[in-house]
Amino acid sequence: MGKSRQSDKRLAMAALEKQRSGEKPSREELAALRRFEKQRDEEQRQEHFRSIRKKEWREWSGRQAKVINEQAQRYGLPVGGATLDLPVFVKALHDFLAENARKLAGADDDDPALAGVASPALEKKRQFECRKLELQLEREQGLWIQRRIIHDGHSRIGGILRVAGEALLRQFGPQAQKIINDALDNCNREIDRLLAADGDNTELDNGGWG
Repeated sequence: MGKSRQSDKRLAMAALEKQRSGEKPSREELAALRRFEKQRDEEQRQEHFRSIRKKEWREWSGRQAKVINEQAQRYGLPVGGATLDLPVFVKALHDFLAENARKLAGADDDDPALAGVASPALEKKRQFECRKLELQLEREQGLWIQRRIIHDGHSRIGGILRVAGEALLRQFGPQAQKIINDALDNCNREIDRLLAADGDNTELDNGGWG
């Protein structure tokens, strides 16, 4: 304890003694008493900060002890003991934030299950979103057409040719209709083969032209 602190303590004790006996402390003694009490309060605050009970931490965090212990182990935070040293925790927390700044900045805030953590699920989601944007750009550039559009066009063309086949049947008989039906079957097989070039299912909903 420094000389000034010792002097303040003596003056403060003198002030307290005078107050108990009904005397009026001197100005210097009252000032020393205020400084002494302020210093004592600060030391008590620091002592409490360095010895926070686990029960208090559970109440503040709204988490069960099991969850707190798991987070302490997973993220290396000093919250797993019977008491918690708040200054130590604050430093560890900011060290963690600094070390993981890039990961945290890339977190998906719309997905609480993935936000702020580096995980295979997050990486898979990012890859999916990236591929989705790539496909959208390719479609806008005219590099590919949706299978649904091909199917719709397929069905409309088939309907037109079926009507033509029925007209040929009425005017030229079954042989004429068979020629166009055979051609329709061949076209149907060829379109299915093209649509299956990337391993897609060759079956189309109502896909037959015949």
